[in-house]
Amino acid sequence: MSESREIASAFIRPAFAADDTAPLARPATVVDVSDQTIGLRVRPDVDVTPNQVVELTVGDTWRRGRVVWSRNGVRDAVIAYVELTEPAP
Repeated sequence: MSESREIASAFIRPAFAADDTAPLARPATVVDVSDQTIGLRVRPDVDVTPNQVVELTVGDTWRRGRVVWSRNGVRDAVIAYVELTEPAP
């Protein structure tokens, strides 16, 4: 028997100061979720350098986090894990 998986869409962007203009949010696909970590599949042109502070949303609320690691994936993708820290300002 096969399990069905729900794949959630997300958006990721670099963190920015409250008085700056929000940078362009890039699409991502959620591939894994734990209590404080979320795994994402992104296009190779999305900057997910480890230790970078980013913001991401899977709904209406932006959350701030830190890229823990990222690796090249298959089919022209990068897999990144983000440790969530706090809601974005």
